[in-house]
This record gives sequence, structure tokens and C-alpha cells, in this order.
Amino acid sequence: MNRNQNRRMLKKVEVAEMFSVSQRTIDRLIASGKLPRVKIAGCVRIRLADAEKLIQPK
Repeated sequence: MNRNQNRRMLKKVEVAEMFSVSQRTIDRLIASGKLPRVKIAGCVRIRLADAEKLIQPK
């Protein structure tokens, strides 16, 4: 993954579409602390790298 991909920010709806789940599921992952989020001027964004960590084995 290159540097620009590490910095890419996604909307909750984009992450939900990426995983074929509802936005509510993304909200639950954020609330539980499993998916970090960033607020920019009141808008919630999720780093692509953080979203991809959900699907990688530990």
C-alpha cells in the first residue's frame, strides 16, 4: 500500500458498501472501538488502512 492509500479517508457509507454491510453496523464498530474514526469539521471519516485492518487476520 502506498502512502496516499494510507491517508485516504472514507465516509461511513463507503466503508459500509466496501464490506456489504449497513451503516448501522459501521456505527456499531465505531462505538465499540473496533473501527477508529476521525471527525473533520463535524464529518466522520474512516481511514482506508483502518477499515482494511478489520479483514486482516490477527
